[in-house]
Amino acid sequence: TSPLLGKYCGTNLPNNITSMSRFLFVEFHSDENSNGNRRGFRIVTEDVPRGCGGVVHAKRGNIFSPRVSTTYRPGEPSSSRRYPHNTECEWIIETIPGYELRLLFTNRFDIEISANCSNDYVEISVEVKGVWTSVGKYCGKQIPASINATSTRAKVLFHTNEAINAEGFALTWFSVCGGLYTDPTGEIRSATYDRDSSLSSFHYWTFRGWENIWETQKCDYIIQGSSDSDYVVGEFLEPFHVSPIANAYGVDLSDTSIRCPIVNVSVWDGNDTSLTPSRPRRSGGVFCGETVPPAFIATGAAVISYNYRAAFENYGFRLKYSIYQCGGLITEPTTISSPGHPYTSAPNMNCTWVVKAPRNKVPRIK
Repeated sequence: TSPLLGKYCGTNLPNNITSMSRFLFVEFHSDENSNGNRRGFRIVTEDVPRGCGGVVHAKRGNIFSPRVSTTYRPGEPSSSRRYPHNTECEWIIETIPGYELRLLFTNRFDIEISANCSNDYVEISVEVKGVWTSVGKYCGKQIPASINATSTRAKVLFHTNEAINAEGFALTWFSVCGGLYTDPTGEIRSATYDRDSSLSSFHYWTFRGWENIWETQKCDYIIQGSSDSDYVVGEFLEPFHVSPIANAYGVDLSDTSIRCPIVNVSVWDGNDTSLTPSRPRRSGGVFCGETVPPAFIATGAAVISYNYRAAFENYGFRLKYSIYQCGGLITEPTTISSPGHPYTSAPNMNCTWVVKAPRNKVPRIK
């Protein structure tokens, strides 16, 4: 619930009130003892350039708790600044699909300490599949650990009550592309230009906080199995669009050998993208253009490496993946399939499944 800024009665005129958000709720209550001799109240409202919170679209940035100058106390510098009482600020941080947010508390961290941080606190939440989930509520003087928000949206909620205040917090965030995927199944979405946007590519990306839309970005999406014997199977989905602007810098779109080194998607067998004598080539090849690449299978882990330039207005790619265990003990009804079925298969596979039925029963395969 929002903090209470004040509760008033009697005949003394309250002090002015300034809300820290765009909304201010006023509730009036009277009981059966009210009569016509009491004149009630009148409030005049106005907009002022103050407050906190809001929605932020940027690649990186900073958030600071609001501050008010404190009254001078002996032994304290007159410039001492603390956050105000009865405050609630909410920031929504957004980056683009294909990127994730990293949040880092910096400088001094000083929020009134209380049991379960129930008085004053800063709370970080991330949005996954439309649902906000809290990843931590913080108070005290110890700087919290950095937060890897595996999402394009994060929420910072700062709440204070009417009692003790302190110096507050400073938070830095930045966007990183790529990520680590360990769920048995999932979908990967690359960084993309929203073609439904009314903004041009230049204004779209600069609005999102990108500094140089002509700089090539490299994003590595790592799909990691639980063991080296697992198989990672990936299927690219439509649409697939990884291509430079026609005739940009003399690029002929019909020449794959020229355009693929500029922007491309490559698939690697393993969890790195280095070419070594033991791994002389990429697992699935290098792809660009608008033709959906074939499905691939990798052992233990796979890396999808994406090189792109924001200026090219690429849709990028979507990828559906699954991690299969090769063999194992089966003790209940299930479906057995070779890793990669029905999309692809890998050479030199050796998978053994042992099917064990309950006592007095036998397995049946159909």
